[in-house]
Amino acid sequence: MSADEAKRVSADEAKRVSADEAKRVSADHVEHTIGESQGSERESRRLLPENLRRRAGELANDVAERLGDAEADRQIVDRPGNVEPIFGSSMWLPGTLSNGLAGTALMYSLLARSDPRCLQLAHRHLQAALESATWNSRGGLMGGPAGILAAAQGASGVGKNYPGLREKLTTRLAATQTEAVRAYAEALKDGVHWLAYDIMHGVTGVLRVLMDEPSKDARSAVEATNGYLCSHILKRRESGLPGWWVPSELEPIAEDRETYPHGDLNLGMAHGVTGVVATLTTLAERASLTPEMEDALRRAVDWMAMWRQEVDGVPYWPARIPAELNGSPRDAPPQFTRAAWCYGTPGVALTLMRAGRLLGDPGVVDTAVDALVGHLQAPEHAWRLDGPTFCHGYSGALHVLHRAWLIRGDERLRQLALTMASKLIDDMAEPDAPFIFRHWMPDSPEGWQKADSYKRVDSVGLLEGASGVAAVLYSLSLDDPSDLPAWDRVFALS
Repeated sequence: MSADEAKRVSADEAKRVSADEAKRVSADHVEHTIGESQGSERESRRLLPENLRRRAGELANDVAERLGDAEADRQIVDRPGNVEPIFGSSMWLPGTLSNGLAGTALMYSLLARSDPRCLQLAHRHLQAALESATWNSRGGLMGGPAGILAAAQGASGVGKNYPGLREKLTTRLAATQTEAVRAYAEALKDGVHWLAYDIMHGVTGVLRVLMDEPSKDARSAVEATNGYLCSHILKRRESGLPGWWVPSELEPIAEDRETYPHGDLNLGMAHGVTGVVATLTTLAERASLTPEMEDALRRAVDWMAMWRQEVDGVPYWPARIPAELNGSPRDAPPQFTRAAWCYGTPGVALTLMRAGRLLGDPGVVDTAVDALVGHLQAPEHAWRLDGPTFCHGYSGALHVLHRAWLIRGDERLRQLALTMASKLIDDMAEPDAPFIFRHWMPDSPEGWQKADSYKRVDSVGLLEGASGVAAVLYSLSLDDPSDLPAWDRVFALS
């Protein structure tokens, strides 16, 4: 989409975000919440005690106040030296969800549930993101036009705004998505690249946002993607390897080609089978569980459950499994993991909880809950979480705990969340930082394996920036946790 197109579309949509609309949204919210008599029941479903919930809400609002001016954000984030250490690249990617203004727009749409003034801020940031975005069909959800659509969906969810923009984006995304899954299916050999299925930059993330569009084009693309994922990605290959196997020659970086000479099987939420299972679970929850989907999900769930590991009595799921170990989980040496959303036990466990519930398998649900609890009861340094941000930091893991709690109100989950939230709020908030929360990155050009300290950079986005932390904190502050909106669809969590 060109800059001229963006300006024209966003100008038309600006007329729809009015003060009257904001008042109506606010009134709708008040009508929804006032007069409920089940106060004690709501309280029992709240994850955190009142003092932490209040502080979480205050911090979320403080972050929102500081992020309000998009041009000021640019000057802060794009300043010399505020770069990630491995490639030396800028953290300012304004058209993206991951590190840009599409992410801040989605955050403001969430906060508008309590403060209708945030609707105007959501609009301004969405407009700025749209003007900066490029039509890169391979950018996926975090870096492409699908992220703009997700931000528009968030803003539309409270006031039914942006019909023109959503229609335009949906039409083009549906076409490129349908062509992508057709091409991937035709070219498929006995191995794939991450882009053939992952939620961050691949077809599964685009699938998730298209699911929320009612058009015929969207429905057709959703159907095509569902069929492709079930019949190609969640399928056992002639080699005996699962369909999401990434061979060595298709590994994204040279280091991975050395680490996985036979390729790997990714178990992560961000780039692995977990993200596919989570997304198809959502699709089945909202539509229906067809026999084809049930068979595909059952195969994937059984494989994931099989790969639950233990070290010194601590259960965990590996991040990535060397392909030569497929089918031999009992003989596998310890593998790298995190306690994060992107990789590791939290994302896997929550997905198995959801999929097990869908498939009517309480044993899978129970095993997943116990593994999540057992893993997070290990010493905190073993979690390998980096700072406060969502992807592989404390806020992402905390939000997974929040979603798990809403499924299974296990007191053990509450206690773990209390520890994690206290750490995030008390130890990681930096009042003197421009956006209060910074993104922590290993301070070495060779990555975390060679780093002995962190570089803290300022970033605004949802995945690796302050707006993602604010969205998590605001979600924790809600008076009625059962009313948690699906802003986290972009992380395959709803």
